[in-house]
Amino acid sequence: MSATPKAGLLAGIAAWLARVPCRFYTLRGLRCETTRGLKRRILLLSERIACLCAHRVICVSEDLRRTAVALGIVQPHRALVLGSGSSNGVDISRFLLTPLLVNRAAELRQELKIPLEAQVVGFVGRLTRDKGVAELVRAFYRLCETSAVVWLLLVGDFEDGDPLPPDIRRAIETDSKIIRTGFVPEATIYYHLMDVLALPSYREGFPNAILEAHAAGKAVVATRATGIADAIVDGGDRRSGSCR
Repeated sequence: MSATPKAGLLAGIAAWLARVPCRFYTLRGLRCETTRGLKRRILLLSERIACLCAHRVICVSEDLRRTAVALGIVQPHRALVLGSGSSNGVDISRFLLTPLLVNRAAELRQELKIPLEAQVVGFVGRLTRDKGVAELVRAFYRLCETSAVVWLLLVGDFEDGDPLPPDIRRAIETDSKIIRTGFVPEATIYYHLMDVLALPSYREGFPNAILEAHAAGKAVVATRATGIADAIVDGGDRRSGSCR
């Protein structure tokens, strides 16, 4: 069993050479979707080799499976999705709004200096181009033109491998209405500070952030990227945990 492009390629080749009788590769997303030129061709080739070395390729969502097949990465009969799909699964009991969690959320909101009357747009994940963070910040500023009491909560941190434009990073670091938490080991409490979760990502496998937001009873606004289609109901309402 292997996962991620590098591990899938190296472990897959090693297992094939060693004649391991049952070889599985877990496909969690496609980095090649947001690349161009030679880099894209190399990534596509590495994924194809990893899939060829496996007896079965487990895709974390049906949408990801369809995309992988369409790109010629894996043959349809070798790719499968377990149940309705999931990358890690979500323990919904962690997100139940208990009195203790309510108090902790109130304390954290005060600590982050978010006004009680503010509407909070939240994001959970890596602060990178692929996650659509630049578009999110620009949309936030357009929203600020019509509402003075909206705040942006970014639960995550920057990554050098996929950097944001300098002006966007500068805005995140300097604007008092944009809260960046940095890396947190447990994001559960932060969902209860949000009015809506935004995920304007360019590519996903099966996004945990959306599943966790749903578990916390939050509405979600997201792009039509690979993997997201299986995690959100288009045009839903707050009761279903998603919206257009």
